[in-house]
Formats: sequence, C-alpha cells, structure tokens
Amino acid sequence: MSMREQERRKRRAISRADGVKKRLNGRMREAELLAKEAKRRAEEVKRRIEVGDVEPRPLPSLREDSMPSMESSRSMPSMESSPSMASAELSSGVPLEEAAYGGGEMGEDMPLGIEPRRAHEDLGRRITEDTGAEGDVHLHAERKADEMKSQMTEDTDAGGDMKLHADRKAERMAAEMLEE
Repeated sequence: MSMREQERRKRRAISRADGVKKRLNGRMREAELLAKEAKRRAEEVKRRIEVGDVEPRPLPSLREDSMPSMESSRSMPSMESSPSMASAELSSGVPLEEAAYGGGEMGEDMPLGIEPRRAHEDLGRRITEDTGAEGDVHLHAERKADEMKSQMTEDTDAGGDMKLHADRKAERMAAEMLEE
C-alpha cells in the first residue's frame, strides 16, 4: 500500500472519528438542556407548592384510606343452574376418553380401524424422523435448535456458539468500518 493511500485512509479514519465526536458532543448538549429544563420545572413546582398556587396531592398511603367508603350495591339474585347432562358415551358403553386412550380398544367412530393411541405414536415418529429422535418431541426440538444454530453461525465458523458468532460479526463490522 502506498504512502498516499495510507495517508488518505488515516484522514478518513480521523474525519469519521471527528464526526462521531461531534455527534456525541451534540447528544451531550441535548442531555444537558433536558436536565436543565427538568430541574427548572421541578423548581417551579416546588415554588408553586411553597407559595400556595397548587394544592399538593396527598401521599399514596393516605389517598384511599382517608376516603369514606361507599355503600355497596345490592347483589342480584342468582340464576338457577341448568341440570347437568349425562356424559357422552359410545354405544358400547365405554366413555370416549377411555375408548381413545385406554386399553387399546378401537373407537367406533374411527375410520378403517385406526387406533388413536397408535396413530398418535406413528405421527410422533414420522415428525421426528429427520432428527432421529424416534418420537421424542423434546429431543427433536433440541436437535433442530442445534441444527439452526449451526446454520446461523456458518459464515463465522463459530460452530453453533452464538456468543462467539456475535463477537466475530462485531469484529468484522469494525474492520469494515476502518477500511472505508
């Protein structure tokens, strides 16, 4: 790299640093003005209370306790309850929940002799098949999360370590800013 190029980069870096410094100084001035304004308003409120222009609010602990209580309204009569219904059962006399999951009995309304418990387990196995979790949904979710972390951190070679990935990204961005 030539000396001119180095000097040009140095001047750009210094001008960027000066720009950042100016922005920070501007924000500091804004913060000081806001602080002065808040202090002025606080002094004004204090003066108005001392002079008597404003009636100070009661302390929170005295507000509700010191007020006289209102008379409570009369309650309305309750509605009469409706009679309970008999539980739904299959024609075989077995309650629905027991038919679906108990003892492996088949429900009468299931098409083609599908047993709900077995269908549930088969679905679990099919869903978790791609991660090899064999029906374990929690293991499947954990493996999917690890896979996603690996994919997200591929470009920084962080191997699924999100903190390392973030650190490397920040380093790259800083290096790119210094190059400009």
